Amino acid sequence: MIFNTLEKPLFYDVEVLMKRKETDNSFTFQFAFIKKQIVTKLEFVPGQFNLLEIPGLGLYKSTITSNPNKTDFFEHTIHYAVKNSIEYKIIESLMEGTVIKAAGPFGNGWAKSSLQGKDLLVIAGGLGFRSIRPMLDYIEHRRVLFNEVEVLYAVKTPKDFLYSYEYERWKNAKIDMEFIVENAPYNSNTQYKKGLIVSLLKDMRISNEETMVLISGSEMMIKFTINFLFKKQFSEKQIYISLDYLLNKPDSNWVGLNGPVFSLEQIKSWLLQ
Repeated sequence: MIFNTLEKPLFYDVEVLMKRKETDNSFTFQFAFIKKQIVTKLEFVPGQFNLLEIPGLGLYKSTITSNPNKTDFFEHTIHYAVKNSIEYKIIESLMEGTVIKAAGPFGNGWAKSSLQGKDLLVIAGGLGFRSIRPMLDYIEHRRVLFNEVEVLYAVKTPKDFLYSYEYERWKNAKIDMEFIVENAPYNSNTQYKKGLIVSLLKDMRISNEETMVLISGSEMMIKFTINFLFKKQFSEKQIYISLDYLLNKPDSNWVGLNGPVFSLEQIKSWLLQ
């Protein structure tokens, strides 16, 4: 048996098949394993991540953003905050045909048996939707296992929405999706509501009975959402959270080793301190 752990990762050569611009400062890369290797497919649980090794840039933990039902390729959406950051250098150096190394998948994901037969309330902010995308594909493929599914997605500007080309497909699978934008240009004809995540939370259709909640976003957004849900009588046993935004932060190795998806029970004392 081949053991592949985050402490001792087994790397394989992968090739960039496609590079797609998602937002002004993020790209999605589609990879496939180079043939004649032991591993040729990537089977993963939504919410897990890979370890990417790019010459000259070191190691980078990246959430897998592709459809888990399609294993011949896998995708990563990589974001850079400022030029000359490691994320920016990664994006600039990766082109179609580029070969790098990847190991994984690692970590805990969203797909829990406790979610089946329940209503699902999925709450995402900004880049947190990277972790949510494969879970929505997972749900679509197994739609009969879940009751109502409601997705609330908040971003800063209309240009910050990820994977907008997928929304119609998910809606056709009876996944209800609601969007909100914090800052829309003056006199903008945007089709989305304007405001903060709290506006979507106040208008959510799903109640706290027989509901499981999946949250992914910034730390501030996560804390605010949890406090709101507590006021609506949701319990910590109903809530799962992705801390993938911490995967590459110094002194946060515990997130990759134990998460990045946690139950709120696991991290309540740390997150809400």
